[in-house]
Amino acid sequence: MRALLLNYLDQRILFYRTRNEQLLSEINSQTAKLQAALWSAVQVPAVAQPTPLTSLAIAGMNEVLNSQGYTQAAWQNRLRLRRGV
Repeated sequence: MRALLLNYLDQRILFYRTRNEQLLSEINSQTAKLQAALWSAVQVPAVAQPTPLTSLAIAGMNEVLNSQGYTQAAWQNRLRLRRGV
């Protein structure tokens, strides 16, 4: 799980540092794969043994994955406003 989260963090940082359209596409693809792997890493144990702790892990991972969408949307909106679009 830790390795997945670190890789996910690296991809998110790369997303905001690059302006290369092809690289952005690759980063988005890798991010989607990592999101699926992260979700699976918490979902499988939670379904197998539902406890308050696994529920907390699910909620936390949901927040991590949701924050990517919210942050990316805000970033893109800010860029549009700067460009006057």
